[in-house]
Amino acid sequence: MWRGGCPNRSGLPTLALGSAMADLGMTILASEGAIDTIISRLNISRYRKMLADERNETKRQTLLDLIAEETTKISEMAPRKLSG
Repeated sequence: MWRGGCPNRSGLPTLALGSAMADLGMTILASEGAIDTIISRLNISRYRKMLADERNETKRQTLLDLIAEETTKISEMAPRKLSG
């Protein structure tokens, strides 16, 4: 949802996103991979909610695999600290 006005110092308009973003306390940064990280975190959240209600063991294992995949994606996208 677009909200008019420019409440930030940059003078650029801001974008208000859905409650899922607010629930995760995420801020969108203008950096490569930020959107992918946010999507992966939202996927993990969704898969965990689905897992809580799922009773079929095959589907539960699939959800656990999906959570593991998304977790791996996030760790691969995380900036690496340089030893110094």
